[in-house]
Amino acid sequence: MHYADTNKTREWVKGLDFVLAIDIYHTFTCDWADIVLPSCSKFELNEEVGSIKDARDYIALQQKVIDPLFESKPDYEIEYGLAQALGCADALPRTRRELDEVMLDGGDSALEGITVDSLIASNGLQRMNVPEEWATSYQDHAFTTPSGRMELYYDWMADDDQQLPKYEEPNEAYEGNPLMDK
Repeated sequence: MHYADTNKTREWVKGLDFVLAIDIYHTFTCDWADIVLPSCSKFELNEEVGSIKDARDYIALQQKVIDPLFESKPDYEIEYGLAQALGCADALPRTRRELDEVMLDGGDSALEGITVDSLIASNGLQRMNVPEEWATSYQDHAFTTPSGRMELYYDWMADDDQQLPKYEEPNEAYEGNPLMDK
């Protein structure tokens, strides 16, 4: 839900002929849907590889951790099944691996030499062929501290022994407390 007026959205949804929701969680959309298809978490796959993403200067490959739980399916398997039902599955690669290979072989020089197999060999992460640059997103950022810089030591909290970040045991859920078992 990304809208401020949920009631207005609910009324709009009631005007639709059919609502299909694909979700891992039970959301408002699931409540309003005619059919809900359960999607997997990012750790669950039927294949050994899943989606690929670019993360700044790197390509990351989703790899299988466990089989899908219960009746859930990975997103691409659901998309392919819907395409089959609509008679247009021949326009899509059959497996997620095939889709990844098509995406990596798109002629982009930044992806040259990166394949699904090379990603698997490098534990799912590979640097793209781009110039190395420092991340400078926050170089001119002014913090709302007296110095305008990030501060780790706070003089004004010394009386409470909080001048530096430090670990404190939780009130109840710490090792050795019988309340932790509850």
